[in-house]
Amino acid sequence: TFADGAVGLTATAILGSNRTREVSAVRSEIARQACREGYSLSEIASHLGINLSSVSRALAKSQIKQGKQ
Repeated sequence: TFADGAVGLTATAILGSNRTREVSAVRSEIARQACREGYSLSEIASHLGINLSSVSRALAKSQIKQGKQ
């Protein structure tokens, strides 16, 4: 999982108030996977400790990137 240090980040960093590019990228990937698994945006936001709008933006950005590839 992402939280076990596989990408060099701890669960505390991912779920905390850290706003580095690395942490944001991991949160975005977690949000994408959770969305694919059927979790609501509010559930994802709550579990990641971020705003609903942040989840929405992350998912929108991932769709834009997928469309460009």
